[in-house]
Amino acid sequence: MNRFEGWIYTIRLLLRGSRVLKINGRYIVIDFFDYGDGYMAAATSRSCSVWNCYGSTKEQAQEMALFKLKKAMEQELVVNGVG
Repeated sequence: MNRFEGWIYTIRLLLRGSRVLKINGRYIVIDFFDYGDGYMAAATSRSCSVWNCYGSTKEQAQEMALFKLKKAMEQELVVNGVG
């Protein structure tokens, strides 16, 4: 994917309601799903994805998704023999 295609992809994500964050040099895409009384978030980085992160607000769901993604990425490093 060249730089132009990357920008088009990012703009599409933002238009559909996703959040794109850059944390520690990694891009993380967070998608939100409205369940009436709460939200579910799914977070994706290049190497790992998590879903079923529930919260009563979008911010709480995002916080849970980032927490789960951090834990999953730490576990992935240990499984791959890096940690």
